[in-house]
Amino acid sequence: MNDMDEQLRGLGARAKFSYLLIWIFVAANGACLAAEAIYLTAPGARVSFGAMIDTLTVVGSVAYLASAVAIGMWIHRAHKNLYTAGYEGLEFTPGWSVGWFFVPFANLVMPFRAMKELIEVSCPDDTRQGVRAWWGCFTIGNIITNLSMQFMVEGDLSETAVGMDIVANAITIASAIFLYRIIGKVTTSQQSGVFVAQAFA
Repeated sequence: MNDMDEQLRGLGARAKFSYLLIWIFVAANGACLAAEAIYLTAPGARVSFGAMIDTLTVVGSVAYLASAVAIGMWIHRAHKNLYTAGYEGLEFTPGWSVGWFFVPFANLVMPFRAMKELIEVSCPDDTRQGVRAWWGCFTIGNIITNLSMQFMVEGDLSETAVGMDIVANAITIASAIFLYRIIGKVTTSQQSGVFVAQAFA
C-alpha cells in the first residue's frame, strides 16, 4: 500500500467519524430548539423544560467540541492529500488550513478561504458545494449565540435569550448539514480514480 492509498483510507475513516459527531450535534441542537420553542409557548412548563434546555445545551456543546476536533483532523488530511497528489501553487498548508480557526479576526475569513481552496482543487468539475452557505451559517450562528448569552442573567433563561438561541440553533444546524455535504463530496472526489491518478501523473 502506497502513501496515497493509506492517506485516502484515513480520510474516509475521519469522514465517517465526523459524520457521526455532526449528526449527534444536529440531534442535540434540534431537540434543544424544540424544547426552547415549548419553553416560550407554554409558560407552565418552563421549570421542566428549562432544565431540559440546560442538559441539551451541555450535550450539544460537547458534541460541538468533539466534532470540531474530528472535522479539523479531516480538513488536515484532505489538504495533505492535495500535497501528496502533487498539486502546485496551493495557498494553504495542511496545518494552517486548521490553524486559522484559532487566530482571532483572521478566523472570520481564512478558514473559509482554505475550505474553498480544498473544494476547488478536490472537485474541479463541481466547485459549488455550498461552502459560502456553510461559512455564512456558521459565522452568523456563532454571532447570534454569543449575543443571546448577553441576555442571560445569572443563568436565567430570558425570553429574548431563548428566542435568539432558537434562531442560532436553526442556523447552526443548517451549517452542520452544509458541512456534512462538503465532507462527503470532497472525500468521494479525492477517493475517485481521477484524483488518485493525479498523485502519480
